[in-house]
Amino acid sequence: MRTYAIVPLSRSTGLIEWIQNTSTLKAIVGEQWKKSNIKGEMQDIKARATTAKMGETHEQIWDKVKDEIKPVLGNWMSDHYPSPEIWYEARINFVRSTSIWSMIGYVIGLGDRHGDNILIH
Repeated sequence: MRTYAIVPLSRSTGLIEWIQNTSTLKAIVGEQWKKSNIKGEMQDIKARATTAKMGETHEQIWDKVKDEIKPVLGNWMSDHYPSPEIWYEARINFVRSTSIWSMIGYVIGLGDRHGDNILIH
């Protein structure tokens, strides 16, 4: 697990250290969706629901969305970690660090967890 510097500015704001050579989870997944021609962004799902005359909600088309949008993070990991040993180590590191940071975030009441603020190195 990597640590980084934090500079508090007030009780509710602060700055964190910029980490070189990282990508956001959202960018990685979006890149993989693009490669696979998957339209998985929320605006695409809302547009599909609107076109199907179901309003702007994806609830009515959820089953279809689940069939069309498959997990892609594993594809990215396979592309970036070609040897089985390095891939396995990266996978374990991702699982462990995501797990611990999720638990820490829950305990301290950290909200706003989404693909744009989860970094992968």
